[in-house]
Amino acid sequence: MHLYVLTRGILDAVRNWREALNNVYLPMDCKNKKTGKPEKRMVQLMVRPVELYEIVFPAEHEKAVMELIKPGTDFKAYGGKWTILFKYLRKKLGLKPPIDRKKWKPRLLPYLPGVSTMALGTKADEFNYKITKKKDPNSAFDEVIPKELL
Repeated sequence: MHLYVLTRGILDAVRNWREALNNVYLPMDCKNKKTGKPEKRMVQLMVRPVELYEIVFPAEHEKAVMELIKPGTDFKAYGGKWTILFKYLRKKLGLKPPIDRKKWKPRLLPYLPGVSTMALGTKADEFNYKITKKKDPNSAFDEVIPKELL
């Protein structure tokens, strides 16, 4: 059975709550493969967070970032029950579809078993003003800074 919950709280308290739940073992009826008889086994309660991350990087490195994160790009392949949510989030966040998985090869590192990622989409940076020629090389105001970093 799966129970979906929303959490809210101090990061350390939420982490401790999650770790405490991961340390709970519950009895479960299982069938012994050798004898075929039912027996009780202790199974771990699994807390699997579903989190949304925004990863910011220079646009020219999109392919390299996709190779590092190794996300899925096909909503239907990830799981039909999530397709509606993924499409809704992509639309509400104003995202374009990411680079298709066929156009990049996953890198060996970082190796993170047990982590599944899905790329919702990408969004280009919005800059605080138009790019112009630099007049004073020592002026911080001549640098272009994305709005999200201001």
